Amino acid sequence: MDITIVGGGIGGLAAAIALRARGHRVTILEQSAVPAEVGAAVGLAPNATAALAELGVADLLAHRAVAPQAWTRRRWTDGAELGSLPLADAVHAEFGHPFWMAHRVHLHQALLARATGDASGEGSIRIVGGARVSGIDGGTGTVSTTSGDSYRADLVVGADGIRSTVRAAVAGPDNPVFSGNIAVRAQIATSHIVEDPELRSFVTDNCLETWMGPGGHIVNSLIESGRLLNVTACFDAPATGTDSWFSDEGSDLLTELIQDWHRPLRRLVGLAGSIGRWDLYDRDPIPRLVRDRVVLLGDAAHPVLPYLGQGAAQTLEDAVVLGRCLEGRDVPTELRLYQAARLERTHVVQQRSRDNRDALHLPDGPAQAARDAAFAEGGADFQVLRWLWSPSFAPTVASGGRHLPDTATRSVASLSRES
Repeated sequence: MDITIVGGGIGGLAAAIALRARGHRVTILEQSAVPAEVGAAVGLAPNATAALAELGVADLLAHRAVAPQAWTRRRWTDGAELGSLPLADAVHAEFGHPFWMAHRVHLHQALLARATGDASGEGSIRIVGGARVSGIDGGTGTVSTTSGDSYRADLVVGADGIRSTVRAAVAGPDNPVFSGNIAVRAQIATSHIVEDPELRSFVTDNCLETWMGPGGHIVNSLIESGRLLNVTACFDAPATGTDSWFSDEGSDLLTELIQDWHRPLRRLVGLAGSIGRWDLYDRDPIPRLVRDRVVLLGDAAHPVLPYLGQGAAQTLEDAVVLGRCLEGRDVPTELRLYQAARLERTHVVQQRSRDNRDALHLPDGPAQAARDAAFAEGGADFQVLRWLWSPSFAPTVASGGRHLPDTATRSVASLSRES
């Protein structure tokens, strides 16, 4: 089949790799002159690293990713440990794949290298830069661009992010809405941190740490082979007018937001140079992922707020499942199988991400105390994460995609009970 993918980000490249492996001819339309990624750290739970392994990308990223030793929750005022979940070897033993923290740029670079390299013998994927999409004709599979070009294919894949142009061809017109949260992020050279005895453990412990406080939370983790410490803070706050990763005006904002937080954490943030900020947008779940010759994946289909660390993971799952289902023998049936495999799970993840925000941002009081006690009681138990971190695309879909994994048909209620 001839397949046009709109968007050359993480989702578009992953889908292109998966579809090429099934023998399809893939063209990516990317609005930037050259496909690139920006942003901060990305958590890659075992369901994400399993997808990367299947795509042949895991080995390209492994040397730059970091496997944290543990995931620790801390209290905002004094840094008291509320619970700790072992990662590293424990995660690999439980799920068969690692938990990594990486830089989004490095993840994108690894996918791009896999997509454009020819060492596999599968051939390169055609990437057209500077192609800004202006319209989609789902009936004919035609994509039009603002430059007057048009691309006709057997299938169009919308992987163009939360402000997707393709989405309207499947779900009708709707717009992203401000979530009520802003995010601020900084990256600090670990060589500067280890010089300070009060801050050294942020590096030497190699933990993914979540600090929870009233109206916000902060996550810190090592990335880039341990050379950088990434700090990302999400808070309930009015929109700043910035919905782009490119903003670099977060220093004063972050300083104000954490002025009463634990002193070492405030000192750590003080070591950062530039601090970025952006507003977090959301979209409600949609009832379908497919219409005519158009299919959606990633943020174009189901943007996920960053409160479960599953945005990239669900996008990578989409790509793998689409590739497994789409053999090109009975396309309408295969697309329905893709939708059946992904729609419920992504709806649950979207809602659980929203719910987790509320839990992370509780004000001090009885509900917060109960949450902290629950973390202390179940801090070393994978049970609550098994539904989320287990690769939902295994085992391999049989010929024609007609045998779905059990997780594709489990109900929302059953997933919610497990969580």
